[in-house]
Amino acid sequence: MMKRMMAMFVLVSAVGIALPRPAVASDSFSGRITNFTATSVSVRGPEVLTVTLDSRTIFTKLITQKPWQEDTRLNARALSVGRLVVVHVRDEDPGVARWVQIATDMPSTAAAASSSASFAPIAAAPVAQAFKSSDLLTAKEVRELIANAKTPADHVKLQKHYLASAARYDAEAAEHTAEAQAYRKNPSFLDSKHPLAPGTASHCDRFAELSRAAAKEARDLAAAHEQVAAAK
Repeated sequence: MMKRMMAMFVLVSAVGIALPRPAVASDSFSGRITNFTATSVSVRGPEVLTVTLDSRTIFTKLITQKPWQEDTRLNARALSVGRLVVVHVRDEDPGVARWVQIATDMPSTAAAASSSASFAPIAAAPVAQAFKSSDLLTAKEVRELIANAKTPADHVKLQKHYLASAARYDAEAAEHTAEAQAYRKNPSFLDSKHPLAPGTASHCDRFAELSRAAAKEARDLAAAHEQVAAAK
């Protein structure tokens, strides 16, 4: 928590030079929900995959269209058959969902959930383009590209970088929120004597707020570079 706290202060003070982050997950897949329970979700992409949901699974909005600044906080009640999702599985247990992004800004299409043919044009393109971890640039690459960007492709590259950064910050915000909830279930003396100290719910709430602010700034930057690319 302390390492992330220091990194976050640096990030928020200079979000225009977005720092590279560790990958949110080592594997992920996307598609339409075909079935779900309190402990699992099945998703149809090229094939139907089912993963376990547990108390640590994070749920956030998958923003596929403007406005990018929308609040991404969400919970499992947003799951619905036919709804587009991106599921990130755990490194240590690929059968368990670490993070589920739910596209609440797209219609929940029952037909898409039952037909693998409809998956590709609806789900694959926007998700792959907006949230690939490979779109992230190093701090040096960002500085050089900002200083030398001349073509639409240069600005699209920056746009994708900031969208990928925003997705990372959204995930961190969800993690901090989950940690805050866990601390509230088992509070310590720190909560009353030092409420903003590491290891308290308020501390986690604060960094969830900072992560959401960083995500908003990253989306603003992505939108700016999208406009420049379209104007060239």
